[in-house]
Amino acid sequence: MIYRKRALKAFFVLFFVLPGSVLAYRFASSYFEEPLLYSTGDHPLDVVAGDLNRDGDIDLLTANRDGRSISVYLGNGDGSLTELDPIETELGPTSLTLAYYDGDFDLDLIATVCRPGCTENAILIFRGLGNGQFETIAMVSASGVPYNILSADFDGNGLVDFAASDYPGNRIIQFMRKADSVPLEERFLKTGRRPIA
Repeated sequence: MIYRKRALKAFFVLFFVLPGSVLAYRFASSYFEEPLLYSTGDHPLDVVAGDLNRDGDIDLLTANRDGRSISVYLGNGDGSLTELDPIETELGPTSLTLAYYDGDFDLDLIATVCRPGCTENAILIFRGLGNGQFETIAMVSASGVPYNILSADFDGNGLVDFAASDYPGNRIIQFMRKADSVPLEERFLKTGRRPIA
């Protein structure tokens, strides 16, 4: 759910990922408006929200595993979205997170990706250009099958680290940054069986 306040009127926007699309419900005053449906690439698995172009409006991205793409939508401030050209990926993206990875004021994008059957897994790191577009910084191989990635500074060194569940490995994988560069150091934490998120 995204909360925006405009001209003393509250807007709530609910987003749902459906096969091949994102569904948006706008809530204003005390009722739901008609849903807005936006096409995505094949098999969207994750959706993240953030202000990609620093205009104060919430923007969206979806991870389209079978389409091997990331869809990008800029918010118009009223709950509607404008679709940009998708980001094409060699491997299928399964989850996304946004973070200030390179230290500027533009949100950067981190995606977990895998080949069909998850025989090859990695993390893709993209630099945000401040206009809803991204350029690739690095692709980092992963020992397990990272999914549901998130970002935080886990060791307090001022650099953004990542963590993701590893469903078949029954663990969490941490990807730690020791310098303002790659490669990332992997750490593993055991969990219960088959962690999803």
